[in-house]
Amino acid sequence: MSDKRAAGRYLCADLVRVDWLDGEDDFRSAEAVLEDISQQGACVEMEQAVKLGTMMMLSIDGRTFYGHASHCNFRDYGFFVGIRFSEDTQWSSGLVAPRHLTNLCALAEDATGS
Repeated sequence: MSDKRAAGRYLCADLVRVDWLDGEDDFRSAEAVLEDISQQGACVEMEQAVKLGTMMMLSIDGRTFYGHASHCNFRDYGFFVGIRFSEDTQWSSGLVAPRHLTNLCALAEDATGS
Protein backbone atom coordinates (compact mmCIF):
# COMPACT_ATOMS: atom_id res chain seq x y z
CA MET A 1 0.00 0.00 0.00
CA SER A 2 1.55 3.32 -1.00
CA ASP A 3 -0.24 5.50 1.57
CA LYS A 4 2.17 5.82 4.50
CA ARG A 5 -0.73 6.83 6.76
CA ALA A 6 -2.34 3.43 6.21
CA ALA A 7 0.41 1.72 8.21
CA GLY A 8 -1.11 0.78 11.53
CA ARG A 9 -4.45 2.34 10.61
CA TYR A 10 -7.68 0.56 11.47
CA LEU A 11 -11.11 1.23 10.00
CA CYS A 12 -13.89 1.24 12.57
CA ALA A 13 -17.43 2.37 13.15
CA ASP A 14 -18.18 3.41 16.69
CA LEU A 15 -19.94 6.28 18.42
CA VAL A 16 -17.54 8.36 20.49
CA ARG A 17 -17.54 11.66 22.37
CA VAL A 18 -15.41 14.55 21.20
CA ASP A 19 -14.72 17.63 23.35
CA TRP A 20 -12.89 20.74 22.23
CA LEU A 21 -12.33 24.38 23.09
CA ASP A 22 -13.87 26.67 20.46
CA GLY A 23 -12.25 30.05 20.89
CA GLU A 24 -11.02 31.22 24.28
CA ASP A 25 -13.71 29.89 26.59
CA ASP A 26 -16.41 28.03 24.63
CA PHE A 27 -16.12 24.37 25.64
CA ARG A 28 -17.93 22.18 23.11
CA SER A 29 -18.92 18.54 23.21
CA ALA A 30 -20.48 16.33 20.53
CA GLU A 31 -21.17 12.76 19.61
CA ALA A 32 -19.18 11.65 16.57
CA VAL A 33 -18.62 8.55 14.48
CA LEU A 34 -15.10 7.14 14.75
CA GLU A 35 -14.09 6.35 11.15
CA ASP A 36 -10.52 5.20 11.65
CA ILE A 37 -7.82 5.07 14.30
CA SER A 38 -4.08 4.49 14.56
CA GLN A 39 -1.44 4.88 17.23
CA GLN A 40 -0.88 8.51 16.19
CA GLY A 41 -4.43 9.69 15.57
CA ALA A 42 -8.00 9.20 14.50
CA CYS A 43 -10.61 10.50 12.10
CA VAL A 44 -14.13 11.28 13.29
CA GLU A 45 -17.22 12.36 11.41
CA MET A 46 -19.00 15.28 13.06
CA GLU A 47 -21.82 17.70 12.30
CA GLN A 48 -19.65 20.76 13.07
CA ALA A 49 -16.44 22.03 11.55
CA VAL A 50 -13.40 22.37 13.81
CA LYS A 51 -10.55 24.82 13.20
CA LEU A 52 -7.13 23.37 12.47
CA GLY A 53 -4.93 23.22 15.56
CA THR A 54 -7.89 23.11 17.96
CA MET A 55 -7.12 21.11 21.11
CA MET A 56 -9.42 18.08 21.22
CA MET A 57 -10.29 15.14 23.46
CA LEU A 58 -11.63 11.88 22.05
CA SER A 59 -13.40 9.55 24.51
CA ILE A 60 -13.87 5.86 23.67
CA ASP A 61 -15.35 3.48 26.26
CA GLY A 62 -14.08 5.52 29.21
CA ARG A 63 -10.60 6.17 27.76
CA THR A 64 -9.63 9.68 26.71
CA PHE A 65 -7.08 10.56 24.04
CA TYR A 66 -5.79 14.12 23.72
CA GLY A 67 -4.57 15.86 20.60
CA HIS A 68 -5.30 18.58 18.08
CA ALA A 69 -7.28 18.90 14.85
CA SER A 70 -4.97 18.18 11.93
CA HIS A 71 -7.58 18.47 9.16
CA CYS A 72 -11.28 19.16 8.72
CA ASN A 73 -13.03 18.43 5.42
CA PHE A 74 -16.70 18.37 4.48
CA ARG A 75 -17.64 15.19 2.59
CA ASP A 76 -21.15 14.30 1.48
CA TYR A 77 -22.99 14.65 4.79
CA GLY A 78 -20.56 15.64 7.54
CA PHE A 79 -17.20 17.04 8.57
CA PHE A 80 -14.33 14.56 8.74
CA VAL A 81 -11.95 15.79 11.42
CA GLY A 82 -8.47 14.33 11.84
CA ILE A 83 -7.16 14.29 15.40
CA ARG A 84 -3.41 13.95 15.86
CA PHE A 85 -2.85 12.42 19.31
CA SER A 86 -0.29 13.83 21.72
CA GLU A 87 2.67 11.54 22.38
CA ASP A 88 1.52 10.72 25.92
CA THR A 89 -1.96 9.50 24.86
CA GLN A 90 -1.32 7.28 21.86
CA TRP A 91 -3.82 4.53 21.02
CA SER A 92 -3.35 0.78 20.85
CA SER A 93 -5.89 -2.01 20.53
CA GLY A 94 -4.74 -3.23 23.96
CA LEU A 95 -6.04 -0.01 25.54
CA VAL A 96 -9.45 0.08 23.92
CA ALA A 97 -10.88 -1.66 20.86
CA PRO A 98 -13.56 0.32 19.02
CA ARG A 99 -16.43 -1.61 17.43
CA HIS A 100 -15.99 -3.04 13.95
CA LEU A 101 -12.19 -2.68 14.01
CA THR A 102 -10.62 -3.67 10.65
CA ASN A 103 -6.88 -3.68 9.96
CA LEU A 104 -6.16 -1.84 6.67
CA CYS A 105 -2.76 -3.50 6.24
CA ALA A 106 -4.32 -6.96 6.53
CA LEU A 107 -6.96 -6.00 3.93
CA ALA A 108 -4.25 -4.78 1.55
CA GLU A 109 -2.28 -8.00 1.98
CA ASP A 110 -5.40 -10.08 1.31
CA ALA A 111 -6.15 -8.04 -1.82
CA THR A 112 -2.63 -8.47 -3.23
CA GLY A 113 -2.30 -12.10 -2.14
CA SER A 114 0.83 -11.37 -0.05
